[in-house]
Amino acid sequence: MPASALQFRLDERQIRHFDEEGYLVIERLFTDEDLQPVIDEISADLDRRCREAVASGALSRTYEEYDF
Repeated sequence: MPASALQFRLDERQIRHFDEEGYLVIERLFTDEDLQPVIDEISADLDRRCREAVASGALSRTYEEYDF
């Protein structure tokens, strides 16, 4: 986990929002570089699943031209 995330603390307003709404948006908690390994893994899994779905006839094409 990035050092910036380890030093991050929610304030009372944020905690209250999460308790009341069930979600909290935190901008810029992770950098693009932090997220790239996750994006790569999800993309590889999605590509594999699409190829399997095309092979089984569940999809007509893989949609590989679309980015994550």
